[in-house]
Amino acid sequence: MLASKLTRLKGLEDQLLFSAGEFKSTVIGFVSAENKELTSSYHLVDGKWSPTVKNPTAYFPEIVKPVFLRPKRFIILIGGRGRANFS
Repeated sequence: MLASKLTRLKGLEDQLLFSAGEFKSTVIGFVSAENKELTSSYHLVDGKWSPTVKNPTAYFPEIVKPVFLRPKRFIILIGGRGRANFS
């Protein structure tokens, strides 16, 4: 019983932090598939992703950049593990 109460309390704390704006400082970075280097970074300002020079806290492949930068009602990503390189 005590464990379930602690789990519920942790969930409520996470909800409170999110609603208080604790995650507003998230910076996303996009990485090039060819050279594995950071190409651009964005942070959330008033519900829109704006370019920034801050260091990213989360990294994504450059191919999913439109998912973040184009506001759509529904976003669907379909993919797998990538293509195997057979030589």
